[in-house]
Amino acid sequence: NYKKLLNNQTYEIGVHQIRTQSNDEKLGHPAPEGFHQDGFDFVSIHCLKLHNIVGGVTLLRKSSKEGPCIFEGKILPNTCMIYNDRNFFHYTTPVISKEAELGFRDVIVTTFLRI
Repeated sequence: NYKKLLNNQTYEIGVHQIRTQSNDEKLGHPAPEGFHQDGFDFVSIHCLKLHNIVGGVTLLRKSSKEGPCIFEGKILPNTCMIYNDRNFFHYTTPVISKEAELGFRDVIVTTFLRI
């Protein structure tokens, strides 16, 4: 799907529904590759639901995988984070079930790539 956004530029927009699960036997890894960039111009992460978890903290570093974190926080339900993927590296810590039942983090990730 192509849309005209931001100074009349054309972007390819991708929408990805992601559920990261954990239970008493395994952690859920939203970003197993560690700090990274996805290769887009902009990325939006919108949290739909958190259930029975701790962790799932999103971190941003400017210009480098090793630089200091400029943001560290949990994206809560009904909130959204938008960042320039060309300028920032991001990572989300594993989700861990608080109790022995299933835990999960549901997000919608929207990517914007200028074409």
